[in-house]
Amino acid sequence: MNFNKSAFEQALENINPAPLPEINFNIEEYEDEKILFEEISELRKNNWGEIRDISNFEVITREYSFGNRSCYKTSEKNNYLLQASRNPSYFTLEEMIRNSATCVSRLDDPDRVRISEASTVIEKVRENIVEFKAQAATEQERNALNLAFTEPNVGLVELGFKEPRLLGYYKNSQDLGFSKFIGYDISPLLVGIASKLGWDARTIDLNTAKEIDLQEANLVLAYHVLDRLSDPLSVLKMLKENCSPGTKFHFEVPTESGIPRLRYSKLSSFEKGDLQQMLIEAEFIPISFSNIPCPNGPDIERIMAISK
Repeated sequence: MNFNKSAFEQALENINPAPLPEINFNIEEYEDEKILFEEISELRKNNWGEIRDISNFEVITREYSFGNRSCYKTSEKNNYLLQASRNPSYFTLEEMIRNSATCVSRLDDPDRVRISEASTVIEKVRENIVEFKAQAATEQERNALNLAFTEPNVGLVELGFKEPRLLGYYKNSQDLGFSKFIGYDISPLLVGIASKLGWDARTIDLNTAKEIDLQEANLVLAYHVLDRLSDPLSVLKMLKENCSPGTKFHFEVPTESGIPRLRYSKLSSFEKGDLQQMLIEAEFIPISFSNIPCPNGPDIERIMAISK
């Protein structure tokens, strides 16, 4: 399914931020996070030059069925710090905690576009499930469609959540009916803060992870995550192996050619069409495609896909 702006502009109008919650916390409970925050703050002083130095990275070529692509390899520690370099900057840990606690009230334009598109795609497929099943090539695909779009939603997972903004939106709005929420991120600092604010937040480095708990997930959000990975196709295969049939995934990647841009913490580049090809090779079923960028944002591709 291809969607233009008119297909979900009504949904955009219905997205309202949650009211600001009461914020009370004891900073003494954040001793581990204080150590991590001070480490990050020290590296930020020279604008992350030490971390983004090209000598920390090895350029390799990955051969795909659809062409060769350049990507970077680096150590686990350096990748964690590289990704940290793209997180919002705060002067104090207290400020960071307060912003994480109130982030759900600050949905931005990319959030609104992604929320409205995901809701609209799911609603449209549900309305036309008979037609979708008629186009399915195998009984396995028909079963996956049934599970994805006729069963109730329970679990929502966000990969690379940074702060629980989307998790908070879906919890407070009850949009799509989710009742269980999990956030994964490479940063133990962000995960630690979110956990102490009451979220089920878990640390993971998708570049090295062999498994991930997605068994209760009905929808997995992964926005600008795959381009931060050295081998995104292998990670897609790992995600598929660790989820249940019919799990919905909403992916977004920026599209650009050539060497990935380290200043934006990218380890891989996606050319137009790469995301769909990878999803098919990883045995997902692409359901919808959109290349509508966020206001003033880069060229992107977004795909809703389900696991077989």
